[in-house]
Amino acid sequence: MNDKITLEESKSIRLSKNFTLYEFLKSDTAARYNIDNSMPREYLPRIQYLVDTILQPLRDHFGPIRINSGYRCEALSIKIGSTTHSNHCYALAADIEPYNANADFTLLDILIYIHDNLEYKELIGEYFPNGWVHVAAQEGNNKKELKLKDPTHNYARVDLNTIINSIQQVA
Repeated sequence: MNDKITLEESKSIRLSKNFTLYEFLKSDTAARYNIDNSMPREYLPRIQYLVDTILQPLRDHFGPIRINSGYRCEALSIKIGSTTHSNHCYALAADIEPYNANADFTLLDILIYIHDNLEYKELIGEYFPNGWVHVAAQEGNNKKELKLKDPTHNYARVDLNTIINSIQQVA
């Protein structure tokens, strides 16, 4: 058995009633630059934990959500300007948003729901209010760090009221 799960194999691996592993491995950037984003097989329980504790409960509550970025191999992480220490490189994180612009919920709704109802390691509102939500979960290490990322790639630890107030100021 191969020690890595390929993009093709990931299509047949169902993680829950609404998610397959393919959604976590698929990357337009990897395809464009011919980067093999195969995931170490040993990481599968990490993705499963993320789906079970965060993503499927979100899907059950709100309806369709899109995974913009899930697992990233080191080469892909570097190519997009991130680091090899990102939670994405360890299959602990996903960047998510409503499935389409006509959804009856917002990024803020997603962020508040996760913050108030689910266990997470790190929750980041990236480029709010128009970006995405980054969520990481790790069994035994869900320290609930809430952050905002600004257009200059700076991260700031915040509380939920700070995020809500910053969005209200933009609106």
